[in-house]
Amino acid sequence: MIQPYFDDKLNLTTFVCSGPVTAADIEEQVKILYLGKPSLNAVWNFTNGDVSALSPADIRGIAQFVKTASHSRSGGRTALVFPTPMLTEMAPLLESISEIEVPDAKIKIFNELDAALAWISA
Repeated sequence: MIQPYFDDKLNLTTFVCSGPVTAADIEEQVKILYLGKPSLNAVWNFTNGDVSALSPADIRGIAQFVKTASHSRSGGRTALVFPTPMLTEMAPLLESISEIEVPDAKIKIFNELDAALAWISA
């Protein structure tokens, strides 16, 4: 499950993931984000989520979908937050994530939410 929260002050949408998370779940939330005027910044908090069902192909598919709509978030930042144990298990996925290139936006991976929020608000 993915629950979005919007912070007007930071122009930030935080997506809190819990339990199993599928590519379809992520794509659904990305579609909702890009309806109307999306927030400039986004944090995807996977610390309580289970992304074990995602494949590198799923990540590439999500990346392609994001690229088609990313022009509306020019200058924005997206932080992906995973717990450290999950990061070590996700080597193939991280390789796919690192290949995501979104023009005029930045994507960074963190293992702590506070560090991600500090980067977003910098």
